[in-house]
Amino acid sequence: MNLRQLECFIAVAHHLSFTRAAAELGMAQPPLSQHIRRLEAEFGVALFLRTNRRVELTDVGRAFLPRARSLIHQAQIARSEIVEMAGVHRGHLRVGASGTLAAFLLPELIAEFRGRYPKITVQIAQRRSEDILRMVETGELDIGLLRMPVGETPLETTKLGSEPLIAALPPTHPDRNELRIPLRALKREPFVLSVRKHEPFYSVVSDLCVAAGFVPNVICAGAEYTTIFRLVGMGVGVSVTSELASNLAVTPSPVFVRLDEPEAIITTVMVAKPHRERPEAAQAFHALALKRQADQDRSGVAT
Repeated sequence: MNLRQLECFIAVAHHLSFTRAAAELGMAQPPLSQHIRRLEAEFGVALFLRTNRRVELTDVGRAFLPRARSLIHQAQIARSEIVEMAGVHRGHLRVGASGTLAAFLLPELIAEFRGRYPKITVQIAQRRSEDILRMVETGELDIGLLRMPVGETPLETTKLGSEPLIAALPPTHPDRNELRIPLRALKREPFVLSVRKHEPFYSVVSDLCVAAGFVPNVICAGAEYTTIFRLVGMGVGVSVTSELASNLAVTPSPVFVRLDEPEAIITTVMVAKPHRERPEAAQAFHALALKRQADQDRSGVAT
């Protein structure tokens, strides 16, 4: 049993889908299935019931799930403590992030990192997701913060947290005062999105709409969040975005409303070269981000 097998088990248990779990972990489905089979072979018992239509946890799988999560949590803390004991004092960190992660999450991480390692200089890149992924793969960046799905990559992909997707509505929209709305309530609305058609988040929104019974009428795509939110605020259309993005202040502003769909979530991941290939500064940042997330998970803070 190894940590990767546990991560695979936890992802499948969360999604009850090998396809969605593979997308979250940034890997193909066959190796994911192989990790699960090896774990089950080691235990000598099935962890999942598989049929053509659904995946379910067995009683043993349900009992093992909290233990698997605890093992991953302890491993993250141990890695962080080891890096701290190693005493990284100097160096240079190159880190990039996409979208609102660059505006909100990344500054928080860098502020904490600089407080702990004041002699390490930091270079920041704010790009679209596919560019951040490519720059980490080619060695132009040490660490990248992205939204799932990431797709096939040789990089180590680590989940940092999830947050709900929300609807951005014009101030005059009839549902503006609702606490929650079903996505199907927007089926006749024009959509404006911050991503282009070939980008992963576009597929996330499109797939959610199709599952709700309609194909979104996207009339504008590819602009920055501030532009998209102003367009929504002006009544040009509606949008679906992350909860974090709703912190952006624009005028006129949209109204943000939660979506009913439980699967309407977006996951943040950290991508990096394998541990042995990272410079010490990148190892320290990676460990700090994991420990911060573990602390938030333990305290119940949503990310």
